Amino acid sequence: MTANTKNNFKILIVVEEGKHFIYYKSVAEELLCRGYNVSMFFAKRSEEECILLPITQFKQRYQKFEFGKAFSPVSFLNTVLVKRRFATYRHLLLPRERPRFFSDRVIIYLPFFLRFAARHNLFYINSFIKSGIFGKWLGYVEEKIPPEKKIIAQLRSVGPDVLLAATGDLSSTSPESNYLKAAKVLGIPCALSVMSWDNLQTKGAIQIIPDVLLVWNEMQVEEATKYHQVPRDIIRITGAFFFDQWFLTHKPSRREEFCTRYGLDPGKPILTYLSSSGIFGDEIEYLRKIYKAIEGLDIQLVVRPYPVNGKKLYNKRRHKFYNSPESAGVTLIPGRGSLPNTEDAAQLFYDTIYHSFAYIGIGNTGMIDGLLIGRPGITLIDEYYNDIQSKSPHFKHLISSGALNITKDVGGLRNIIKDLQTSKDGLESKRREFIGQYLRPRGIQISAAKCLADELEKVTGNRK
Repeated sequence: MTANTKNNFKILIVVEEGKHFIYYKSVAEELLCRGYNVSMFFAKRSEEECILLPITQFKQRYQKFEFGKAFSPVSFLNTVLVKRRFATYRHLLLPRERPRFFSDRVIIYLPFFLRFAARHNLFYINSFIKSGIFGKWLGYVEEKIPPEKKIIAQLRSVGPDVLLAATGDLSSTSPESNYLKAAKVLGIPCALSVMSWDNLQTKGAIQIIPDVLLVWNEMQVEEATKYHQVPRDIIRITGAFFFDQWFLTHKPSRREEFCTRYGLDPGKPILTYLSSSGIFGDEIEYLRKIYKAIEGLDIQLVVRPYPVNGKKLYNKRRHKFYNSPESAGVTLIPGRGSLPNTEDAAQLFYDTIYHSFAYIGIGNTGMIDGLLIGRPGITLIDEYYNDIQSKSPHFKHLISSGALNITKDVGGLRNIIKDLQTSKDGLESKRREFIGQYLRPRGIQISAAKCLADELEKVTGNRK
């Protein structure tokens, strides 16, 4: 492709929320540096100042970058929405090995008069939903649903040469399916990229098959073909572009400076707890076990709150607990949860992990961030959280890799923490192996954003 062609070439990236900009920042940057015009459309929450700031700063840096509003189905009575929610519920019900916890989360999105029946499997409703007949009916309905007229009009107005959409959410209000359907009708080459490590096994079903599906690794290739019936020949492996930022050279702040800023003692060891989302409540009992494990060890515990809506009840309970006498000596960094979506926020996350001798968590993506920053990770396998730990399809990849220090009781946790204060855990090679296989399978020195951009350049010739 010539330079003149690239200057006129438009790539449209469609994602669910403004906070997902950070996931695609490295991709947009790679495409812009190649000379393309890039637009990013968000369906929700792109107006909040903390989310809008990094987007507007990015636009100031790259004049060929634009951002705007994506359309998504919001009415509960919307036929498209009802069909796709049933498809996602069915997708999560089908695998016998998957805990019911993941399918139960979707019941709240089903028509209200069916929720009780689905939760308790009255009249064997779940068996019917899992049946091949119901699956074929869902496929028939999808075929008959026309693309959204306003999306057709928007795509004609923008005139993208390629559409890149992000995998969707549990509620089916994310925009990817509608945009993929409209793009296919208009003859616009389209790609769907897997945004997170849990998208294919525990989130929404892929409703519209794209021209190309972009996944992280071979494990996700298997998940896409097995659970979403995506043809193997349209799947391309790119690596995990969300983590590209941690492969860049980061300079940590001075330990004394960091500790002084947050009231920590630079002479004492720091252990960081990475809080998880509220899918399993407030995590208070888990934290109590950590408190017990470090009792008398003269360790400073830092808690990094999860970036969620502070108005949610479980989050209010967490912060009440953080500020209770029971949590005396615990330091919150930052004081409220935030994504590493600005340079300052990313630096703070990096500094927090870098100045810790280890970190501990139940099982969120921060566990991978910590590996990339180069610190040992710990997880306490707790019976209460087992559905999102050893039974969780995506977290099992990390557990089975041997890259984490794993224990099942407080005594074992205490021993691991004591050992890590004075010596390495010997898992460095396991961590490197996991990073290579799971995050950068096409080469540790090759950014996932570069691989994804390469695949987007090829996709224009892939339509039949």
